[in-house]
Amino acid sequence: MKSVLQGLCLVLSTPWLVVNAFGSVTLDTTAAILGDESGNVLPSTGLVLLIASTVDRTFAEPTVDAFVSGDDLIVARWDLSAWGTPGWLVESTGPIALRGGWDAGDPLQLYWFPTLSLSHTKPGAAGVPYGRFRTDSRSDGGDPWTTPGDGATISLKFLTINAGGSNPMNTAWASLFVGGVAAPVILSLERASANSLIITWRASIGLIYRVWYRSELGGGWSILGPDIIATGATASAEDQIGGRAQRFYRIQLLQ
Repeated sequence: MKSVLQGLCLVLSTPWLVVNAFGSVTLDTTAAILGDESGNVLPSTGLVLLIASTVDRTFAEPTVDAFVSGDDLIVARWDLSAWGTPGWLVESTGPIALRGGWDAGDPLQLYWFPTLSLSHTKPGAAGVPYGRFRTDSRSDGGDPWTTPGDGATISLKFLTINAGGSNPMNTAWASLFVGGVAAPVILSLERASANSLIITWRASIGLIYRVWYRSELGGGWSILGPDIIATGATASAEDQIGGRAQRFYRIQLLQ
């Protein structure tokens, strides 16, 4: 059982010297290659949060009005601008005080939000994409994602295969959405005629989607036609492909 005593300080004989009775830890964090919901590299301005579950060892999902709820606590906020390599988070909290019921042994979890930045205090809308990661194992040479004891420094690592790690690349995509909105996963590509193709994806009623395409794997993306407002659990768009041998597609949730 955790102590309900909070905010206790030890005041020494020197009146200006105050020691935090709960201690502190340092969390060195490396995550790569983080991406958005389509697998594109996370913008350097994308918001990254490190969160602790302080009581029940489970994590509530972000809501429109808050990144955390219940016993969850934000212990660090970053973007990717410091390291300078696209999709790479390499940060350290420095010594950070254990507080608010946050103790050694509490699990830690990483969240990233491609469309948000450090200035955001809440997701602000349903359908905002995000990703998450934690593990109790020593993944990629790091430590378990668990709060260490007072004074300790641990290394939290989450590396995908293309970053030299062990995790599949899509585990670093922001494939979850605030408010339980369905991820816009492409379900089928079907010929409507000799010159046209129907793209169908998973959707949520009332939300707006944009279809992007490119003809070469390494080429730039172009918008396909007008944006689509979903009227059901799936949505579709038609592409006049003519005699093209191949095309690649991705779906973007706008709102």
